[in-house]
Amino acid sequence: MSRPGLALRRAFVAAGFGIATLLNSASFVDAQDSGAPLPFAAAPEAYPLGNDFAPYNVAPVGYHSHREHAVATEMPYGSCGCENLGACDACAPTHVCDSCNPCNECSDCVACQPCCPPAFGPWYVGLSGGWAHRERVHEVNDPLVFIDFSDGFAANAVLGYEFAMFRVEAEYSFMNTECEFAGGGAAAAAAGIAPSAATGNVNLRALMFNIYHDIELPNLLWKPYLGAGIGLYQSEINSLYPAFFADPALAPFGFNTNPVNTTSDIPFAYQFRAGVSRPLSERTEFYSGYRYFRGEDLTFASAPFANPAAPTFEPNGAKVHSVEFGLRVRF
Repeated sequence: MSRPGLALRRAFVAAGFGIATLLNSASFVDAQDSGAPLPFAAAPEAYPLGNDFAPYNVAPVGYHSHREHAVATEMPYGSCGCENLGACDACAPTHVCDSCNPCNECSDCVACQPCCPPAFGPWYVGLSGGWAHRERVHEVNDPLVFIDFSDGFAANAVLGYEFAMFRVEAEYSFMNTECEFAGGGAAAAAAGIAPSAATGNVNLRALMFNIYHDIELPNLLWKPYLGAGIGLYQSEINSLYPAFFADPALAPFGFNTNPVNTTSDIPFAYQFRAGVSRPLSERTEFYSGYRYFRGEDLTFASAPFANPAAPTFEPNGAKVHSVEFGLRVRF
């Protein structure tokens, strides 16, 4: 080919490259102005979209050179993924959060913050109840003045706060037992008045403040707990009537032989608990355990004890053993 022909051919090729470059530049500017997604060039270690995010129905429209960029671009916000990638700065570039485990933590990145915040806070309410057995109570200064009880029940309501492996709570308790047998004391025994069957009931009301330690066991849903509490309590005697009240030999003592209805003072109390709990759902937990309740000495100073024959009745407190079942609900 002649030298002028070769020069003309080179000029046409150069012009073609120039036009193509101008067209590509115009398309790039138009895409930026319109907000359309820009194509990414594949790299030897590029991460294709759509493979790891198939559950989110993401189409493989391109490639990114860094996997965390793919996550930031394609993972739907508000899903069970790490929306705040800044929490994953300590992760390797190819080891970022892309899913959640049942503990609401990013399963693929130990440095991530929780990516699925729980739907409830650390507060909870609870209701429980069960069988209760109260030990014999007797007058502090005269063990022959006593009351035996049949088995009864206990009911509790709590408001608590949970942090780490510990819980604190405020609790209201009601315990009730029926009177079964009673004794009139040394003087009555000397007069030939024997202990007898009794009717009526005695209840206890307590306001307690408790602390618990929950013990996590690997691979088990059941979780043991230990607890203790302190507070105040009060006792109420309702329609107590021992059979010996009808004995004429009691008349010389000047004691009012009508059924006894009276309320005590408010002394100190403490308690211990041990049991197990098991989650029923994300917010609800079942628990069962043993409770020992101990109240200090009581004083009944109102009628019928406010008389010369019996100015006060001072039983040696309360000792109650309970087996409880309950539910806790977090909110």
